[in-house]
Amino acid sequence: MKRLMLIGLALICSNAIAGEIIIKQKIHESLPEYEFRIEVSTSVMDEFGHYKIEKIVVSDKDGKAIQSFEKFETQEIMYFILDSTSSPAPKNIIDLITQSIINSKFISFQDANFDGYLDLGVTKWFGAHNICDNYWLYDKNTGKFMYDKELSDLSDAEFDPKTKTIYEYFGSGRHNNERKTYKFDEKGKLLLLKEEKEEYDYESPFYYKFTKELKGRKMVVTSSETIKIKK
Repeated sequence: MKRLMLIGLALICSNAIAGEIIIKQKIHESLPEYEFRIEVSTSVMDEFGHYKIEKIVVSDKDGKAIQSFEKFETQEIMYFILDSTSSPAPKNIIDLITQSIINSKFISFQDANFDGYLDLGVTKWFGAHNICDNYWLYDKNTGKFMYDKELSDLSDAEFDPKTKTIYEYFGSGRHNNERKTYKFDEKGKLLLLKEEKEEYDYESPFYYKFTKELKGRKMVVTSSETIKIKK
């Protein structure tokens, strides 16, 4: 289970701070805890603030740095300052950011490649309907986390450990969405097995629904229909 604690702050200016949050996480029952030091920057504007993860440093149980991630794509997160009439101390702001990270699952640990070891996820971008995470997969041979571009390009990825299946969802509104089903091939690459899609025709009262499935080495349309939208 994740444990978060504040270890330090540095004041940058009157309305911006930088701080560090530490997460300690066991990747596997046979391994000691890893320490993830998250460096954030934040600014306060009225009753709202924004923060951004600038760097993540991974250390072993003795605090020795193993590797670090920086300059990766990530989006600023807005958080709500409860008392907008006062100027909260930097510690209060970091506490709010800590709670935001926990509640929004901006940092996550799950077995994304089904090898029995937890992997690191950090939100890449999000919108009204979708969210995308960066993924670093734990390599048991090196003891380090390796960036996986294929997984990091998936929208709203869901991982089913029982079937070792990955689902991707993308939607932009009613009758405009798609769901894809993947598995890893023998080389560890994502293999698209199924695609289900709805497309809305804005110039008619219909939307189109179709399914494609992998047959041999090709994706083949296995069903399609035109559906009238009910008012």
